[in-house]
Amino acid sequence: EHGDTEHGDTEHGDTEHGGEHAVDAGAEGDAGEGVGAAGAGGGRVSLPAMSRQEEVIADYRTSGLSLADHPLSFERARLAAAGVVPIAAAVAAPEGRRVLVAGIVLTRQRPATARGLMFLSLEDETGAANVVVRPDVWQVAAHDVRRAAVLVVHGRIQRRGQIVHVLATRLETVAVVPLPRMSRDFH
Repeated sequence: EHGDTEHGDTEHGDTEHGGEHAVDAGAEGDAGEGVGAAGAGGGRVSLPAMSRQEEVIADYRTSGLSLADHPLSFERARLAAAGVVPIAAAVAAPEGRRVLVAGIVLTRQRPATARGLMFLSLEDETGAANVVVRPDVWQVAAHDVRRAAVLVVHGRIQRRGQIVHVLATRLETVAVVPLPRMSRDFH
């Protein structure tokens, strides 16, 4: 029954029991509809609980953000081992410093007045970075790299007052849990 609250069940038949989610498989006669089609005569089907990373990725896939965490936070140790610094550290670096940053691409812009320059906004769990990509660097990057949801940018820091850019010298993808492409592209 949908109203069963003896074990913490909700109105919709979801509950959490020892790391698994129990889902109401439907009553007899509901065969062929939803989860109940797999159960013999209805009942409950136990599904494994999602890890925190899986929950964050599911949040990003469904709504484009997560209040729980950032997808790259789960990859930080591996990225750091490859020399990738958090965006907050990169934008605090002095003028001319070479950096390697990774982030989810928020925007791609190539204004007609920018002489072919591409402007990217990247985000990781520590902040956002403005990236300037020269036409030759953009053209050398493979098509899948230019369209990737997550990029690694090799570059150097440029400071103009309070404005900080990463001037890209190379772009590459990074193998993380697949995220949908969420960027807003203007080019």
